[in-house]
Order: sequence, then C-alpha cells, then structure tokens
Amino acid sequence: MKIKIKYTAQLKSEAGKTAQEYEVKNGESITELMANVAEQHSQKFRTILFDEKGQFRPSMLIAYNGNRISPATSPEWKENDEITLMSPIAGG
Repeated sequence: MKIKIKYTAQLKSEAGKTAQEYEVKNGESITELMANVAEQHSQKFRTILFDEKGQFRPSMLIAYNGNRISPATSPEWKENDEITLMSPIAGG
C-alpha cells in the first residue's frame, strides 16, 4: 500500500523534495522503511538518518499520522498513512 513520507530541514534539502510516495510492506518497521527509502537517495541523506553502525539517529523525530513514534515500531499500515521525518536544525 502507498504511504506518504514528508521531509523537513536537512532531509528536504538533500532529497530535493518535500515529500514522496512509497509502497510499504505490511509489518515493515519505521527503521526498515527508512533504510529502503535511503537507498533511493544520496550517501549524505543516509548519514543524516543513520549513524556509522547503521542505527537510526536518536536526534531524528518521526511522526506517524501526526503522532510521534519510535523507529522500532511496525505500524499497522493503511493506504495514505503519513510519516514525517524531522531532522535537527543547527545554527544560531
């Protein structure tokens, strides 16, 4: 089923778009989903999401249909669900 993945901040810049559709598999966790999506993007995109050990960065905030969710979660996916990825913003 198709879901929508929204990007903010650094991920939006690196992806070159604010959102994309993705065909998700039933039982797929957020981490698995993002690993698959990251393969479609640049190395920099992947390093924003994952550390050198391949672990999802704890600084990333993830929302599932508007509610914060853990990357280890495997939601009961439904057509048109939305994932929003919020990468940290630095500066001053």
